[in-house]
Amino acid sequence: QLLLPGLIDCHIHAPQHAYVGLGTDCPLMGPDGWLETHAFPAERRLTADPSRAKAVFKACVSRTLGHGTTTALYFATQDVATTGLLAECCSEVGQRAFVGRVAMDRHCPENYADKTAEEGVKASEASCRAFFVDDCGSDRGD
Repeated sequence: QLLLPGLIDCHIHAPQHAYVGLGTDCPLMGPDGWLETHAFPAERRLTADPSRAKAVFKACVSRTLGHGTTTALYFATQDVATTGLLAECCSEVGQRAFVGRVAMDRHCPENYADKTAEEGVKASEASCRAFFVDDCGSDRGD
């Protein structure tokens, strides 16, 4: 038997798991860019369909754990509830994770950006309060 430390991944965009490897021929930004053609539409679909979001997030977390990553920093979507689904997936399988709501105010479609910085901060705070759980499962959101 071997005892090996778990890996730590400090930057995973969980919604991108569903289309990893696609759009490598696209520039990152611009109307034909990867963000516009792949990332933003996929994140909107996950927000619109929680069952799909849960399936994508479960697959992402499962693959991450299967490759030895025991601690991860995940980026979810801009939506607080969808971000919570990712946090739940990590909790269900016991992966130590830091799950963040995506907060954007530039380099994205107007209908994807937080309307104001204050609204973005409030949504991120709500996400933290709703989903922060310590190692023992105790709620520490307040």
